[in-house]
Amino acid sequence: KNRQTRLIEWNGRRDEIFEGVEFEADETPATRYYAEIDRVKQEHNGILDFRAWQELDSWIAAQPPEDQAFVSRNTGIGDYSEQEQAYYADVGTISDSGYWDIGENFVDRFSLPREAAEVWEQFQRAGDQGQRNLRQQFGDLIRDLVRARTNLRNALIVENPSLETALLRWEFITAPRTASGQQFVRTAFPRQETAPAPARVRRSSGAPATRRRSLVPQR
Repeated sequence: KNRQTRLIEWNGRRDEIFEGVEFEADETPATRYYAEIDRVKQEHNGILDFRAWQELDSWIAAQPPEDQAFVSRNTGIGDYSEQEQAYYADVGTISDSGYWDIGENFVDRFSLPREAAEVWEQFQRAGDQGQRNLRQQFGDLIRDLVRARTNLRNALIVENPSLETALLRWEFITAPRTASGQQFVRTAFPRQETAPAPARVRRSSGAPATRRRSLVPQR
């Protein structure tokens, strides 16, 4: 069983296992870990979907090594394998780069009106189905903002080879943005070699270039 499967099983039995047990008030890395799982699940409508796992993995990667070891010893999910250690190291690289945070400041960056700001904030928090519903209702607005986010992420990738490698290794992205990324794919995934994706990067404001008038205000 992989770590994710073990975590799901253990978390599902947690209430049963600890029924009637009174814990000391002192906080430990394990109690913070469980609190983070509960927080992430609550934010994602009680479901550990892809985005929820992504958020939880980023939190784990940001913890000190001694706390990660404590969690492994005291939560029943076992020690980290070499592959899991490599995965969390790369997740840490991605999180530290600010890649996932791009888009968080779009409300201020593009001076979005209140309704548009609320839609974008809902879109970022929504699961897959919620995002599909919002795309149907606010297609042009979501399309412009997602394109702006993609442009800014591409710019960050072009400037940071280790970020591109981390994203490609775990298939957070599947097409390389640079020649060095293409070389990594050729070496790591010899049967999946692809040409670099066109990085339509706008280094100034990050606002999308479209033939129609963009719904994202220009700065």
